[in-house]
Amino acid sequence: MSEEEIGEAVKPSGFPYDVVVVRVSSGRDFFALIEELLDEHTTNIRNGYHGSFFHNRDTLADAFKEGRLYTLVAQETDDMFRRGAAAEDVFVPPGSGQLFLLPCFCMMSVDNVAVEILWTHPRARMRGLASTLVKQLGAQSVRHPLPESEGFWRAKFPLLSIR
Repeated sequence: MSEEEIGEAVKPSGFPYDVVVVRVSSGRDFFALIEELLDEHTTNIRNGYHGSFFHNRDTLADAFKEGRLYTLVAQETDDMFRRGAAAEDVFVPPGSGQLFLLPCFCMMSVDNVAVEILWTHPRARMRGLASTLVKQLGAQSVRHPLPESEGFWRAKFPLLSIR
């Protein structure tokens, strides 16, 4: 594995596999996540919605270079290998990034205490992945959340400072 693992493996609510938070440190995984972001952006445009984090690519690239970009990777089991779980839709397509890379990321602040960007591809949402990232990273606040995400922040993390 080319990424630095952060914390212990956990099983998000609504997700069948154990995952570990990793710092994105390989260009291959970084660009696999950007491709996933582009996929969401393209779908949004087709559906008449023009919001996405796709226009924050430069900011994400800076966070990647500075070691402030994190994602989740499922821990492979023998059963996952036998079933060919890598081809499941919830993962980044095999060959793009590392095996069992999940299409989600969290960009932390320079002081590593605040969430600045939190994103999960729509096909992987509602599985506890974003919540797992925030909890495992020990975030103390969230900066400038999108208005449509404030319900998530208030429901899942009522004690976090929202700035």
